[in-house]
Amino acid sequence: MMRFVVMRLCIARNPFRAKTNSVLWGMQISDLVIALCVALPGAGVSQPFGSGVDVWKVAGKIFAILDRDHQAVAVKTADTNTAHLIIEMGHGTRAPYLHSSWVRVPFDAVGLDEVTERLDTSYRLIRAALPKKVQVELGPMP
Repeated sequence: MMRFVVMRLCIARNPFRAKTNSVLWGMQISDLVIALCVALPGAGVSQPFGSGVDVWKVAGKIFAILDRDHQAVAVKTADTNTAHLIIEMGHGTRAPYLHSSWVRVPFDAVGLDEVTERLDTSYRLIRAALPKKVQVELGPMP
């Protein structure tokens, strides 16, 4: 629910894409990404790669990694073809150290709407791969 409130607030304030210096109405886009992740059922954050790298997981499985400098987020895509398409369009780069179906989405290259869509897709893909019992325990999809 919180995720939709954040998005509605963003859209109500500015229907245009945020592409300047990763800042949206005085807030860092990374702060909005964190707010979206917190609102997802079962989502938790840890820093296994050191301070500053926020690794977001659902039921122990990674669905997003916020860069150390908080200027990009790495997310899972449906497959390697989708990842290649995103990269070819200039909306992302290959996420280092991760499978080729993951992309790094820099906040200054895309708008908040695309960041939100990629984050939501990543969460849904990871959650759908969890055992049914775990999915039920997490509650309904947002």
